[in-house]
Amino acid sequence: MAAELSKLIPAEAQTITLTPKGQVMLKTVGEAAAFASLMAAGELLPPKVTVPSAVVAIIAGASVGLSPFESVQSIAVVNGRPALFGDGMKAVVLGSGTLESEHIEWFKGSSGLRGAVRVTVKRKGVESPIIGEFSVRQAQQAGLWKKQGPWQQYPERMLLARARAFAYRDGFADVLHGIRSGEEEEDIVLSRESEPVPVLSSPAAPVAQLPKPRRARRASASEIIEVEDTPDPALSPETGAKAPVPATMEAPVEEADNFLKAS
Repeated sequence: MAAELSKLIPAEAQTITLTPKGQVMLKTVGEAAAFASLMAAGELLPPKVTVPSAVVAIIAGASVGLSPFESVQSIAVVNGRPALFGDGMKAVVLGSGTLESEHIEWFKGSSGLRGAVRVTVKRKGVESPIIGEFSVRQAQQAGLWKKQGPWQQYPERMLLARARAFAYRDGFADVLHGIRSGEEEEDIVLSRESEPVPVLSSPAAPVAQLPKPRRARRASASEIIEVEDTPDPALSPETGAKAPVPATMEAPVEEADNFLKAS
């Protein structure tokens, strides 16, 4: 049996220590590389993840409290940076014990379809809530709305992921240690060399005037189409009345008419 085991498992991985509950204990980078090689041999590495990038994921995950296995499944190297994918960011924040509540509100566009989302999180010991928002309009402006992949397949999940990432990064920077969401990291354009650079025709050429920003309008009750809580301290346990919604998002999102029609 030992001889057969040595053929199936990399030699350097056979000395990795496990806790009584079967959790992996890694003490050196060499052991992290051995564990990554073992996962590769067992075909458990995500697509396009190499053994070196898995080692980076293990190291980055350890800094935010993830186990080696959780790190490889939740962290990927994107644009040269480790990033948390899927529910990895929420798992890290929940695991820290600093999240008191999360409150999700969906807003409709002029067609009545979901056009924007607001995520309000409350941190234990902090009085002011932290708000993250993202809308179809912002996705369009960033060139994401027609992007092939998850933005076409799961647009609502991508909107929620962006809004949640903004809220968590602002409210739990010490917990995340600068690690952003993978969805956001993948959409970042590192090089803008292909973009045209505006050049003035002469030093005396007039500078274009920027349009005056529109005043944000508080969303009415009819514009909020769905609410999720986990739980929300703004709800009174006696009356169920909800505290006023912060007037930080322009709603309804007029550009959301075609939202989800293609799905």
